[in-house]
Amino acid sequence: MKNEDILALIQKYVRNDIVELYAQGRDSLDFTEVYIPCLADLVKAAFEEGRDKGYVEGIEAGQEMNAFYAKECDE
Repeated sequence: MKNEDILALIQKYVRNDIVELYAQGRDSLDFTEVYIPCLADLVKAAFEEGRDKGYVEGIEAGQEMNAFYAKECDE
C-alpha cells in the first residue's frame, strides 16, 4: 500500500485533519487522540483493500501465465 493510500484511509476513518505520515517535530501535529471504533474501521478497511488488491493481482498474474503457456503450446 502506498503512503497516499494509507493517508486517504486515515483521513476517511480516523481524522481528516491528519495530513502527513511522518514526524513533524511538534507534539500538536505528531500526537492525536483516536476513537477506538474508528481505528477498528481503519484496520478493517486497510485489510480489505489489501486483500482485494492481492486478489486482482493474482487473477492478472494467472491470466498472463495462461496466455504465455497457451502461446507456447500453439507454437
